[in-house]
Amino acid sequence: VVSVTATLLSLLVFDHQHRRNDDQRERERREEDRNRAAETRKSDVRLRGDFLKGRLGRITSSYNGTKRARRKVRAMGLSHEPGRTWLDLARYDECMADVSDAQLELETIKGDVKTSEGAYPSAAHLTPQLKSMEQYLGELIEEYEKVRSRTTDGDTAILLIKLPRFADFVGPSEGSNFDKRYSDAHSAARAAIRNDLQQLASAPM
Repeated sequence: VVSVTATLLSLLVFDHQHRRNDDQRERERREEDRNRAAETRKSDVRLRGDFLKGRLGRITSSYNGTKRARRKVRAMGLSHEPGRTWLDLARYDECMADVSDAQLELETIKGDVKTSEGAYPSAAHLTPQLKSMEQYLGELIEEYEKVRSRTTDGDTAILLIKLPRFADFVGPSEGSNFDKRYSDAHSAARAAIRNDLQQLASAPM
């Protein structure tokens, strides 16, 4: 009887210890799962943050490139006479090459936002700003292609009055389409992405 009782007691102790070990392993497994999930969320937040910062940098780079081209042509491409202003065609070509690069980049970014809308919480606000910037530059390019195709090899300059869109681009900023459709839109686009970054930074891990 004692032997049987001891055996049963031993089995009960073994079973209890086995269950405790199983419970411990289950707790450890759940803790590992939670840690992995937390690391995955952190990694996802970092990747999304890097993605948004990359797009912000590209938008700013396009804008700054256009601004540099604008300043250069204003300083070196315009010749003023009483009642009229001439634009050097070589400087015009250089400027529009930079404008074209910026327009293509903005067009690409706008497409990125459309296809990866989930990565941009502010996509509904961001997209029209990028569209405004891209379309403004596109209209400059359209005017350039139309006017430049009519010039001859002997032409070195053109009257600025014949280029109303480019005149807006190089003219005073206040009240211009350049200010409203490009500069202001750029500021709004940056604000939208920065808001996305702030929301991402404050999101629970």
